[in-house]
Amino acid sequence: MSTVTAPAATSSSSPSTLPRLDTSEGKDTSKGHNDARGLWAAVDLSEEEEWDLDSAGLLEYQKAWRRAIEYDFPPGGDITCDPRTFIPLERSALMSVGVAGPNADLSQSPDPALLRKALTRAGERILSVTDHGEELTPKQLDELYESGDFEDGGYTPAYVSDPESYTGVVGITNIDTESMHFIWLQRTALRIVAEEVRKVGATPARIVPYLDSDTLAALRESGVQLPTADELR
Repeated sequence: MSTVTAPAATSSSSPSTLPRLDTSEGKDTSKGHNDARGLWAAVDLSEEEEWDLDSAGLLEYQKAWRRAIEYDFPPGGDITCDPRTFIPLERSALMSVGVAGPNADLSQSPDPALLRKALTRAGERILSVTDHGEELTPKQLDELYESGDFEDGGYTPAYVSDPESYTGVVGITNIDTESMHFIWLQRTALRIVAEEVRKVGATPARIVPYLDSDTLAALRESGVQLPTADELR
């Protein structure tokens, strides 16, 4: 079975030693850009490689995902990110994203009205992000659909649901990527969420997986569990 190994240069890194980035604001997060440590490249597995992971390999893969998340959203920033957001699961991806208050032990959002505004705009933008993480302009998106060339970085989400709220968290319950785990699309989607939350002034905040009652029920029925914070260390 396959396992995931972080690049040697990152093996001694801890959250406190990672660079304090501005939560990817204005940064190009598409494939091959702004990944000097190779942390995002380390989780860019093929579908076959992902499906070949046993339980131990999957956990190592999830730990590598946590390191990549912390590279873009280091502790102490105005917007942090729960590393279980978009985390790879067994042969699937949890494509939901929410925003809550900065304290991981509290669920209350900074301002639900502002977050709905931010996530509405974020959802509109995410529809234009390719599987290579490039955010297309409206003209580029039109040209893509006119050409019908969706190979090699031309895939975009089929649907993004409107924001809703559950237990005080405002979130998007479904970014439809046909259950595929597109690393660079997800990275850019997180950047977009952070940018839009900043624009409405709803900081400090924390990006989290949006776990409403339907999502939790689906996870239970499938027997899939999210890893705990301790398991990811």
